[in-house]
Amino acid sequence: MKGKEFTGKEHFMINGEKTGLSIIDFWIWNSRHLEDLKDKIAVFLISEALQSESSCNMNKWDAHRVMYSDKHVGIKCATVINEESKEGKRNEKFYHIIDKEADYYIFCKVVLVGRNDKSMLNLNNWFFYIIPNWYLVSESGNNNRISIKKIERMVQATGVLDIKTKLDSMIKNE
Repeated sequence: MKGKEFTGKEHFMINGEKTGLSIIDFWIWNSRHLEDLKDKIAVFLISEALQSESSCNMNKWDAHRVMYSDKHVGIKCATVINEESKEGKRNEKFYHIIDKEADYYIFCKVVLVGRNDKSMLNLNNWFFYIIPNWYLVSESGNNNRISIKKIERMVQATGVLDIKTKLDSMIKNE
């Protein structure tokens, strides 16, 4: 059962009267730190790129998987903050692969300039790595996590505008 879609113009009510608080006020309050929403932003960007209906039907159970051309596409996202740690080394990031049931995975990396959430809005800071499940399994074996560095060695990154073309090509060549 699909819930009501809100426009943002709705208000919280007391005794049938509008208060000064609207849904948009809540959304702004809830979403003020975009880094906390990187997974949902990744699913949104990929769903829109693939023109998948899943972008409209996201819930907490399928937020990291979309259907495309009868294929399950798992989505994983990591943030790299472009600043060095105290030791002068960047911290290694890992993607946790809970299940390997998807037909394809799209691993997303967003590189932030410092801790500036607004750099997340620059799509040039997003990198997408599309990997067929069979290749992921052959490279990661029984491990339930894989590093960004390993993924970068496995496949070349693509931009958000090329996700659909690249995935279509991979599906066509199965």
